[in-house]
Amino acid sequence: MEFEASDPDWAYETNRRRFYQTYSLLEKVDFLSHYVTGPTKRYKGLVKFLPHKVTLNKITPKYTFGFVGDIMKMCSRELILGPALRHFFQGIDYLVGNFEGIITHRKHEVIAEQVHGQRILATLKTILPPEQIVLSYANNHSNDFGWNAYKKSHHILQKHGFQVMGRRDVPNILLEDKINIATASSWSNQPCEFIASFKQLNEAFYPSAAFNFLYPHWGYELYLYPHPSQIKVAQKLLEQWDAIIGHHSHTPQPVTAVDTSKGKKLVAYSLGNFSYGVAWKIYHKYGIVLKLEIGPNKDGVWQVGNLSWYFSLLYPPKDGKVRCELNRKCQWFDEI
Repeated sequence: MEFEASDPDWAYETNRRRFYQTYSLLEKVDFLSHYVTGPTKRYKGLVKFLPHKVTLNKITPKYTFGFVGDIMKMCSRELILGPALRHFFQGIDYLVGNFEGIITHRKHEVIAEQVHGQRILATLKTILPPEQIVLSYANNHSNDFGWNAYKKSHHILQKHGFQVMGRRDVPNILLEDKINIATASSWSNQPCEFIASFKQLNEAFYPSAAFNFLYPHWGYELYLYPHPSQIKVAQKLLEQWDAIIGHHSHTPQPVTAVDTSKGKKLVAYSLGNFSYGVAWKIYHKYGIVLKLEIGPNKDGVWQVGNLSWYFSLLYPPKDGKVRCELNRKCQWFDEI
């Protein structure tokens, strides 16, 4: 599946460097220091976690959604889902996750590349049928191997039956003509124009939808709390969007809510990692799994109702397998 005449003008191969990213010098120093000393608690207290189970608004539930964070490479290891995690997602109508990486046999072309095998797809299918799973494909690793590799990988996901969003011409998915889910990436490790960006959010929003989810790839890696500027962006976005569930930090960040004229709106800044097979990256083992109900309130306005969330933990590899299971605690959030 090479470049075709039917490919849009923004879909083309770019000159990729073995190491390239858009951090400033200070951001690079900050980023590398967290890999040595661990995730930072900077900006702690600006937002707080909701209880593990909470009712945001009184509604008549119509749909139940499950969300996970970054689905990272498994390095030839198999992801095993623990019984408590499986039980947590029982009864959901749809599952949403960030597919971070490229399904390819190519390797060692860029630093920190994310290479996926297809075995992870079989694991996801044990949660729900693939047509009920929405995978976001706009993240900082989307251009690790160029446009043609991305296109092939995108095609594989669709061939397996998953609903895929995140290519520039498909920034969102409209489910059952009622529920809109959109994604966007705030940056890329390599120069890239073929994934959905924040500049496209207006066209990805559906005013006629009953509910509009935003599922963005944003923020800073190994931050346990969102940057003040990110909090301001979230508050602005919630003037339009009904809920925000984010990813990219590779560590959990607060699941919180904002009071608006349309009731309480959910903001989960980052769900951390759902899968990762790199054993030595000890700071990447925690995530958050989230489940919520949506439906109309007494005035017919669709809102988030009951919500529950838990930390997830990736246990060290054993016999070529990595187990992901619910965890009541996270080592960086002793107070929860």
